[in-house]
Amino acid sequence: MIGIGSYLFHTHANRWSELADSGPIWGFVALFIYTAIYRLKGARPKRITALILAVSACAIVVLLAMEEGTNPDAPAPLNGSLQYAPALIALIGFSALLIRNRHCHAGWIIAATFVFLVSLVFRSLDVRLCVMFPLGTHFLWHLLNGVMVGLLLQFLIHLPQYCLTIPKSPSPHCKKKSDDIGISVSDFEQAKVFYDAGLAPLGASLLVMVPTEYTGGVKVGGYGTDRPTFWISEGPTQSPALHVAFTADTRDDVDAFYATAMAAGGADNGAPGLRPHYHEQYYGAFVHDPDGNNIEAVCHKPT
Repeated sequence: MIGIGSYLFHTHANRWSELADSGPIWGFVALFIYTAIYRLKGARPKRITALILAVSACAIVVLLAMEEGTNPDAPAPLNGSLQYAPALIALIGFSALLIRNRHCHAGWIIAATFVFLVSLVFRSLDVRLCVMFPLGTHFLWHLLNGVMVGLLLQFLIHLPQYCLTIPKSPSPHCKKKSDDIGISVSDFEQAKVFYDAGLAPLGASLLVMVPTEYTGGVKVGGYGTDRPTFWISEGPTQSPALHVAFTADTRDDVDAFYATAMAAGGADNGAPGLRPHYHEQYYGAFVHDPDGNNIEAVCHKPT
């Protein structure tokens, strides 16, 4: 769409083709901001939309202020490239934020920022260089912008397919020192069937598959509710087998865990029921996964 709009504007150069040129560009910018914020911070869609509208309004005000009082017949400063200053500033700020947070995919945004800066230089110098170089450098502006769009898309592609929601108020669980746990499984697909079924009643699901380029070709997946806290990876299994317990909100959830886990290839290691030797409200169920690990669901609440 961006390429078609650009072709129409440079062919016809009228009002409707100008809109066809700029519309897809700013549409992509808005969609990129929306998707990046959602995946990085887990912000709610309404808040992201409000933020995009606010940023757009500020950009329009800045552009109108820049045009006010200027002579329409005079050459535009820097060949009109100043209108893209808000986009460049946003990219620089985004790069700085990712670098500060040591984000593993910051390189894509840094590269996109550098390419965009170079493309702006070629766009700004085009009019002056046309005297010596009739072909000009405006075409490099378009080619490099295509590269920039590709780099931005690579950043989104490499982001996890889940969003991490930061709670408004601290949870009592935040005081715990553990963050996540991982186990090895001999058959990833078989284990995935087991955990997909068994953890579903507990509100957990497979949130992310780590790209194999980062795992040496090994399949690695993370389960959780709002972020991965339980990982399975294909490889030699642990010996002795591990015991992993998941918290259930209700005793019915424990019952459902046991039923679905057993139906998905698990082996019984303790039917749902009270275990008063732990404490009087300890209601749990135990199932061996396909590799013999002791997987438990437990509810500590009274009926």
